[in-house]
This record gives sequence, structure tokens and C-alpha cells, in this order.
Amino acid sequence: MKIGRQKKAKKTVPIIPLIDILAILLIFMVVSTQFKEDRRILVVDLPEVTEVEVDTVQQPNTIIELSVDGRLSVNGEVITHEALIAKLQQAKINQQEKFELELDKQAPIQEMLKLWDTLVMGGYAVDEIPLRMK
Repeated sequence: MKIGRQKKAKKTVPIIPLIDILAILLIFMVVSTQFKEDRRILVVDLPEVTEVEVDTVQQPNTIIELSVDGRLSVNGEVITHEALIAKLQQAKINQQEKFELELDKQAPIQEMLKLWDTLVMGGYAVDEIPLRMK
């Protein structure tokens, strides 16, 4: 009589139930997902103030303008680069005057770079003076 060992079945992972579970999880995620909605912005009409008491009077900034044709002006007065350097150096010493650049969008790049060189020669870093393009 032949007595043999019974062959053991190989252990396997049942894939079909896993697929079913993944499908159920996917359906659950799709159904329970909340999509981002646009935020509503509150429109507020602020009251206008006609008179406010202040302790100090703020001095307006001195505006340095560069026009389309490359002309420099300080507060509407045409000026050369050399005169601007002297004005900037004097203002740097006094520390009372603040400057603001207004450049025309169509001003030549070469003139813009020359103006920034003038600012540096006057003692100001390019990022110290705010710039507006008009």
C-alpha cells in the first residue's frame, strides 16, 4: 500500500474580492467628494471721510519722470542727469525727501537703464525708490 503525502495547496491572494473592494472604495470617493466652489466676495461700501485730524503732515514724494522721448523731469521741471545726481546726493544727506519714479511704458530701455545708473550715482539703490509705469 502506498501512503503518500497530500499535496498542499499553494497560498494565493484572492484578487477578485480585492477588485470588488477597490470598486466600492472608488464609488464612495466619487460620491463623497466635494468640489471647490468659488468664494463669494463681500462688497462693502465704505463711508467717505471729509475731515480727519492728524498730528503730522506727510510730505508728498518727489516724482522723477521719464518721458517717451527720454527726457527727465522732477516734479514737472525738466532736468539733466548730472543735476539729478546732485539733487539725489543732497536729498540723501538731508534724509527728508522721498522719491518716486514714473516711467512711460514706451520710454527707451537705454534711457531707463541710464536713469537707474543715475540713481545709483546719487546714492540710492534701485529698489529703494518705488517705480510706476504709466
